[in-house]
Amino acid sequence: MPEKYRKMSMIEVYDDLQISPRYFPEVLGLVGVKAEYSKKVKVKEEVKADTRITVIYTPKGEIIKEEKWSSTNYNWRISRYPIKNSEDIEKLIWLFENTTWLFLKENF
Repeated sequence: MPEKYRKMSMIEVYDDLQISPRYFPEVLGLVGVKAEYSKKVKVKEEVKADTRITVIYTPKGEIIKEEKWSSTNYNWRISRYPIKNSEDIEKLIWLFENTTWLFLKENF
């Protein structure tokens, strides 16, 4: 790192370089798309303390995702992934066929 930046804060470095910080949209809650499920898709979400469990019911079986709240980053982090093996692929295909993705223009 150049000497002139060593004692500067990150914001001071950005200002000196005449640039702005870039954040991941997901961290800011500004994802660009939203899933809209057909009426066939049934979803159950349960939050207990720092754990959120989402269950999606499909004719091929349940898709279960578990997330833990990160008090460091102030967001949910996946702790148990919903797709674990090749047997889960059929469930995911069914879900994909029953999902429409909406572009969220206001988040851009």
